[in-house]
Amino acid sequence: MTSKEKLVPVGQVVRILDVVRDQDSQSTKLNPQSIHAWLDERGFERVQPASEYLTFRKNDIAVEPYALDGELASVILTFELSKESPARWLAWRQLLDEFCKTWKLSPIDPRNCQRVDPSECMRLLSETTAWKEFAAHIGWPSLTSVPTPAGSSDRGLPARH
Repeated sequence: MTSKEKLVPVGQVVRILDVVRDQDSQSTKLNPQSIHAWLDERGFERVQPASEYLTFRKNDIAVEPYALDGELASVILTFELSKESPARWLAWRQLLDEFCKTWKLSPIDPRNCQRVDPSECMRLLSETTAWKEFAAHIGWPSLTSVPTPAGSSDRGLPARH
């Protein structure tokens, strides 16, 4: 077994914190049950259905919506990294884009705790330590090789080197 084969998939977090609805949104409260149903419709499995905190899982993606007083307070998305991850990048990007647009949510950049455009989710992922280690060790292609989902922009992808 080579050192590359010994790598254990490690989840890294794209965190959507302190959920703030868009100012033009008509809704004042986002019910977590709506997000649960949305995830169910997309084939996510409830991993901890008896727990106060639900985790939804599909393939290499975990979604953890957290509620406070019956309202969505935060969502944590975790993507398991492996040598096959580049084949999943488009699916990840599409999910992130659809999720943020559907619920009018914005991801938070952990460097400055500021809201960013959903198109920047892949950039945020690519800046994590685990991502950089996998990319260097396995030789992943550039994120610029990920096609842009329909209706999205390329703002979140790093420049080509």
